[in-house]
Order: sequence, then structure tokens, then C-alpha cells
Amino acid sequence: MKFSIAFAAGALLASACFAASDYTPFGVKPGLWETKMTNDVSGPPPIPPEAMARMTPEQRERVEANMRQYAGQNHTTTTKACITQEQLSKPLTFGAREDSHCKYELTKSTASQQDVKLTCADAAGRGGKMEGTMHFEVMGPDDMKGNSTIVMTPSKGNPTTLHGTFTGHRLGSDCGDVKPSGR
Repeated sequence: MKFSIAFAAGALLASACFAASDYTPFGVKPGLWETKMTNDVSGPPPIPPEAMARMTPEQRERVEANMRQYAGQNHTTTTKACITQEQLSKPLTFGAREDSHCKYELTKSTASQQDVKLTCADAAGRGGKMEGTMHFEVMGPDDMKGNSTIVMTPSKGNPTTLHGTFTGHRLGSDCGDVKPSGR
């Protein structure tokens, strides 16, 4: 479950593989950014029932307990990223990898807003999928915010929905020990 939440959180901040002509640079400054993301998860663990069936009772209980911990309540994570001028010349990625199983469609791009539609095929080839929308908004050259809704649907079973909001604040131009992430 932690992997699925981390993947979905990463997807919230990912916007890769867009045509340059469709992109307007986002109006924030490069440097060290701190992002606080709050997620609310609803639905069953996004793990196929056949995978749950192969787990020992102890493993299954840990997964279910982990899901209960996040279900119906907000979970906040704080991360830091070094954003370069080169990265700002493309849609925001915050170091997310390009994933051949995911398609990111830039539906709106201005200096103050970006909207992205996300569609991912199941990397394991089991027929599951992940779909969602993400919205990024500049509040000033050192501040941004956004939100997302991501739905993870296994090939069998019920979908899990992740609603997220985030705020980002530029801490300064020097990234210190935080290195820029490449694609």
C-alpha cells in the first residue's frame, strides 16, 4: 500500500512527455522547493484479490492495517526537490521518471496554471489501470498549490481513490545537498 500511495503521490507531481508547442513555462523560480502533500484515500487496497490470497495471514493483516491507517483520514508528507531552470522550461516533473505505461496529457498550460490528465496501464500486465487529473497553480514566483484526483482500478475488485492537495514553497536559490532529479 505504501508503494501505491507513493506512486500516486509521485504521479500528482508528474507531468512529462508533452509537445513543446503545447507548453507555456510555469511562472515560478528555480531553487530548493519544499512541498507538503495531503492525501485522502478511500476504497480497498489497490492490490489484486489474487495477490492478497497469496499472502500469509500476517502479511494480509499488515496490508489491511496499513490501509485502515490511511482510509478516511488525511495523510501529509513533506518533500524537498531541487528545481532547475532547465526543468522549468518543460512541464513540472519534480524528478518523476518517465513511465512507458503512463500517458500525461497537458490539457491547460499558462504561466500561472497547468492541468494534466493522467492515464496509466498496469505495469504488471494484469489489466489494472490508474487515471486522474492534476491541477497546478502559481500563487507567486515562490509559491504554488495544486490538487488531484487519482483512481487506481485493479483488474478485479473495487477501485481506490486518492484525493490530494499540495502546497509548494521555494526555500531559496541554493539547493544545498539536494540534487536535481533527472528524467
